[in-house]
Amino acid sequence: MRNYPHLAAFSRLPTEVVDEIAKYVAVCELKALCLVSKQTGDVATRRLYHTICLTELKGSVGCLQTLAVRKDVARCVRRLTIQSPCRKLLLGNFYKLAVDALRQMVNLTGLDISEMGRHLTSLLVDVPFPRLVELKIPQSSKLMPFLHTHGKNLKVIIIQTGIPDSETGDNNNNNNNPSSSSKPSIGTTFRQIETPELMTYIGPCDIIPYVLPGSQVQFLTVSWDPRLKRSELEKITQSLKLSKKGITGMDNLVAGWNHSHLLEIIAENVPSIEMLGVKIVCPAMNKETIDEYLFSIEESLGKMQCLRMLSLMVLFQPHKYRLQDLDSEHDFIKQLGSSIATLTACTLPSTTRWKRFGEQYWFPIIDVDSDPLQGVKMQWFFKAFANGLYPSELFTKVSGGIEYEVFEELMPLRLLWDMDEDEDEDYETTDEDEDEDEDEDEDEDEDEDEDLTFEGQGEEE
Repeated sequence: MRNYPHLAAFSRLPTEVVDEIAKYVAVCELKALCLVSKQTGDVATRRLYHTICLTELKGSVGCLQTLAVRKDVARCVRRLTIQSPCRKLLLGNFYKLAVDALRQMVNLTGLDISEMGRHLTSLLVDVPFPRLVELKIPQSSKLMPFLHTHGKNLKVIIIQTGIPDSETGDNNNNNNNPSSSSKPSIGTTFRQIETPELMTYIGPCDIIPYVLPGSQVQFLTVSWDPRLKRSELEKITQSLKLSKKGITGMDNLVAGWNHSHLLEIIAENVPSIEMLGVKIVCPAMNKETIDEYLFSIEESLGKMQCLRMLSLMVLFQPHKYRLQDLDSEHDFIKQLGSSIATLTACTLPSTTRWKRFGEQYWFPIIDVDSDPLQGVKMQWFFKAFANGLYPSELFTKVSGGIEYEVFEELMPLRLLWDMDEDEDEDYETTDEDEDEDEDEDEDEDEDEDEDLTFEGQGEEE
């Protein structure tokens, strides 16, 4: 057998360095390395099986069979995602095969089975995952036992809501409602889940009292059930105070417009919150509805004196925004900004991002590339200056980030505003201008002299 000096040098490198080098090798080259030698094959195998995403049924079965049989390959897997487009057609043998393969993945750090229903979750309750830190899982009755078994090392928990379950008889009729999916029967029989390493939580509100106390969560995304009573909301929000590091950011998904009491409860229990987002699922809307909504939550938001960033978005909105809508939003954000001195940026239902300039002025941020309301915002921007809403000296400072082509589209509007100022200006020439004119005249005279000299030389020749 021939000796290859480069393989000897390669073997002296630490495994971590070799794996880092393998990150920059193409898949086809990694497959070729599997045929060179056992040493290069081990390096290529670790990289090829590091992250697996199973989306097709045929390929999923073959891959799971390999992982179930070959323990050395299964130990290379760090992240696994199973997404079957035909989950209702899967038989019990597929789930059994998946469990057999997952039992061999002792080094797994990330698992995503959020689209596989509750059946796979129930089978994995007793499967050990000693290094699992990131979990994305569907909401089901087996969720709590699973978290009790694997929650100690978890840093990220993402609970998928609204996934219909064929085993429980749920259908797709309420799939648009984030609170209509089958909820786990959480009651006094469940004990506290130890999550000392948890840093990120995304999921339904009713799981919060069991996973957040004692965790390190600072920012979370919550899907709220509109059927909850005020006492239940207070119990959930009070558990937010039990996070070791304190909640500073919160993104909320709510259904309907009547949730001002929710923001009031959040302000009472999490007064130090700095970033707050509210996504509203309510297709029935108009200008009057939006104005009433903003008015109803203004007092609750005013109690969050540490708030720096605010986002109020409406999902599935059919409303067409006009100039008067931006007028209402400007009045709202100006009033809110006067009561919250720390607030610097705010996104309102029109998707307009308002940014504070100085202490009392708020300007709309215009994205010239992908903003569907670009024209409306630009018209509002110029008219606001024309009507004296902002001092004219701020125009050049604020408009500096807007592309020249956008200004050209609204040139008539800009000229109407500048016309009066241009007529009153007195253009006087300065001494510097006169000196520049004299220099230009001298340059022209020198050019004429050179031409004459050239012509004279030609005549002499």
